[in-house]
Amino acid sequence: MPSIASSINVYDDEGEFGDYYMGKVRIYDRNGVETDDDDSDLLYSKIIMNTDSIAYNELPTSQRSDGARMCFIHEVGHVLRLAHPYEGSAFGHYYANLLPYAVMNTGLPVNRSNGKYDQVAWTVADHDKLCLTGKWGY
Repeated sequence: MPSIASSINVYDDEGEFGDYYMGKVRIYDRNGVETDDDDSDLLYSKIIMNTDSIAYNELPTSQRSDGARMCFIHEVGHVLRLAHPYEGSAFGHYYANLLPYAVMNTGLPVNRSNGKYDQVAWTVADHDKLCLTGKWGY
């Protein structure tokens, strides 16, 4: 089994994104077949990043590189088999009907008047760490 560092490859946008997607992960099983199965053995993965600045235009110019960094951390979370909190309610991802503050939430960490993305962290947050510990141990 390769180390996690040797099993991650980062690619530029490969023309697969619309204006709203910042990144995605493709995971390949031990046979080299792309899979969404969380229980399969990881052979390697590809992190594909959207390099079009339009993807980050909700952030002030001074925060766009931080937004791209946050997106990369989020995608690494997927490689480590973390889900978006709203997709994993079996693990108690809701607190008083609200999403936890986590880098694994979807979206950019901007405050809007409707509060839509208030729970998106700029980096790994306590909730993310708890999920990693729960999945992988210490």
